[in-house]
Amino acid sequence: MVEYSGDCMGSLIEPGSVLHAIPGAEFGAFDLVSVLLDDFTGPWARFVDALSGEGLAGLVKIYLGTYEANDERVCILGQLNPPSLALIPESAIAGIHLINLTRQCSGADLQALGLLATFAGIGTTQKKAA
Repeated sequence: MVEYSGDCMGSLIEPGSVLHAIPGAEFGAFDLVSVLLDDFTGPWARFVDALSGEGLAGLVKIYLGTYEANDERVCILGQLNPPSLALIPESAIAGIHLINLTRQCSGADLQALGLLATFAGIGTTQKKAA
């Protein structure tokens, strides 16, 4: 179970909601996921510190796909408020699990999801130059 905090998912998830993560479940583009980061050095140190002063770094984001950069797979994760992406190398992820949530976006959140659609389903066969 994951307790959601913040408003990066707009009205899709109420702050303080308890969400159910499903370890081992398959997920794909536009699925909601729980991500636990475990790399607290390099470019991720500031990101982790911004999330929690206690060294804990759990995220709830919209999974959009992966790509390869510098010989490493990178997960593309999105949020609705503001509509933006988090690009996280798999080496910095301790776990990523499907969240069981059936609510749907509407209004501004649906418009934000439309902006993220461009980045969905890239797939692991695509390579990008860094």
